[in-house]
Amino acid sequence: MGATDRTYVSGRFALDLNGGFAGFLKSCEGGDIKANVISEPAGLDNRVHKHIGQPEYGDIKLQLGLSSSPAINDWIRESWNKNYQRKAGAVIACDFNYKEKGRRTFTEALITEVGFPALDGSAKEPAYMTVGLSPETIRFEKGTGAVVKGTFTEHQKAWLPSNFRFTLADLNTKMINKVDAITVKQTVAKSDTGDTRDAQKEPAKLEFPNITLYVAESHAQTWIDWADDFIIKGNNGQSAEKDGSIVFLSPNLKDELGTIELKSCGISSIAPDKSEANAEAIKRMKVEIYCEWMEFKPNSGKTLKVG
Repeated sequence: MGATDRTYVSGRFALDLNGGFAGFLKSCEGGDIKANVISEPAGLDNRVHKHIGQPEYGDIKLQLGLSSSPAINDWIRESWNKNYQRKAGAVIACDFNYKEKGRRTFTEALITEVGFPALDGSAKEPAYMTVGLSPETIRFEKGTGAVVKGTFTEHQKAWLPSNFRFTLADLNTKMINKVDAITVKQTVAKSDTGDTRDAQKEPAKLEFPNITLYVAESHAQTWIDWADDFIIKGNNGQSAEKDGSIVFLSPNLKDELGTIELKSCGISSIAPDKSEANAEAIKRMKVEIYCEWMEFKPNSGKTLKVG
């Protein structure tokens, strides 16, 4: 076995979009190529003959830091604004010396999912967002062996789920210690045609999730009053809805890494969080709000070169 035939440990992953470097990834999965197996009725030879149907390509799921890829962030922002963009590119697998070993190329991809991790004031581990892509075609290609060079920002390794600021109009948000994970989903419709093997994909419904947050009961009165007026008394017209934001902060709690703007929110649930006897924990209220739409506003920070 020659040196070029040896296996390798893939410890680095990079993303190419439309022929340009788009950032390093924390992880990547999916992107399978498959076809359904079709069984025919047994014939005169008493055998069940099989063949495959049209090719299908699985979604690709990327995990990366908030500031890892300005190109991805811009793509997300435009997708949420319903300015849908299809992109071609590749997930590049590299060895620990950043030499390219393999490519998973794709075409006409749409963003189908953007997930942000739970925010928790007591969290210690780094945070990463998840981005799902649905391509029309995928191919596996051998790497060129060239060293992958790119850029990253000074905040790429500094996104912690404990550093955030939540605001919602005039409500008291100073003692919100946790916000559950948020996932925005974009459904995709397939358009199969008889004279092509690969189906086209079109964007369909864009879904913004409800948001669940936890606020200290001692600071929850404005939330309780809003629930009383909005839910119980029924004053829940559009004029009673509120706008707000989730701001992701750097470790110094001053620099903003990115913002999710929350538009036309209404409260749908409020309840005391689970309590246990003799537990030394702050008493909190669990609040759920709906959000009609969101805007993603990334701030990538200063860019540095690597590789």
